[in-house]
Amino acid sequence: MFLTSTKPLDVLGKVIVSFLLVSAVFYGFFLLDIVGLKNKRLRASWALKALSVVHATVVATMSIWALFYEKNMHEITTGILQRDAASVRWPLVHARSDVVAVAAPLTLAYFLFDLALIPVWEGRFAQQILIFLHHGISIVTWPFGICHPACHYFLLCCLSMEFSTPFVQYRWFILQSEDLGKNHPLYIFNGIIMTIAFALCRLCPMLPLNIWAILVSAPHSAESGLPWTVRAASSVLVLPNLLNAYWGYIMIKGLTKVLFSLGKPCKEASKAGRPDNVLKMEKSTEASSPWLPSPAAKRPSQARATALATPSTQGCEQGLKAA
Repeated sequence: MFLTSTKPLDVLGKVIVSFLLVSAVFYGFFLLDIVGLKNKRLRASWALKALSVVHATVVATMSIWALFYEKNMHEITTGILQRDAASVRWPLVHARSDVVAVAAPLTLAYFLFDLALIPVWEGRFAQQILIFLHHGISIVTWPFGICHPACHYFLLCCLSMEFSTPFVQYRWFILQSEDLGKNHPLYIFNGIIMTIAFALCRLCPMLPLNIWAILVSAPHSAESGLPWTVRAASSVLVLPNLLNAYWGYIMIKGLTKVLFSLGKPCKEASKAGRPDNVLKMEKSTEASSPWLPSPAAKRPSQARATALATPSTQGCEQGLKAA
């Protein structure tokens, strides 16, 4: 069957079909202009993030189901949770998943489309480089595992981590809304859910269990029985875990900053009388956190900008009235 086939030409065909499907969904969001954005670049950002939500929801749902209910994968999950190294060593490397045969080509097509729209990306340059490397490494190495087939369980783990992605995009949607913003309770609530979802599906228990499974199965070693090309591709399995550890640190740091800033309404108004170098440093710190808005996402009103430009001796009252 074409959908569950792992033959190279069939996988390539699924990537092409998926790319066309992903493109259609993106341009559907862009042309419908549901939120009424006049700026085309901002509308493209909105469409790309909406596409990200759709993709993440589909592949994460499929992958989480497979990890616990697809026969081969369910047995591996049970063995990992029981730390039964002998029972999972071979299946971790060689067991095949029909869900991977469907979801992985779809994700590769999404990564390719996302890379094609780099000019639309937002965020700091360093973060964009990490995303570029994440997509590029996946595009180069995943086909070896899909087609052999090998390491399908690890690919399912990577796909299931997309479960936290929609909450990251919801944050951007909230910041773009003129009626909500970063001070709205919905922003705080979504941020808490985002951090919890990220921690559960990417950090704990996923991170230590994934590292343990890689060490136990050693797909990069000659003993795995895999061709050298697949072994070379599997050697990068640890990189997504390192990226998740870094992003988790940034996210938890942002959460801590937001929670500790609650109940301090005077902070923004007091910035007016502070040195420019201090404000630039704070702006750089805020932009690096997934909790806080990027410069493009901030929409201060004229009244608020005027209030922030007034001398700090006028206190918080004027700044709060303007907000």
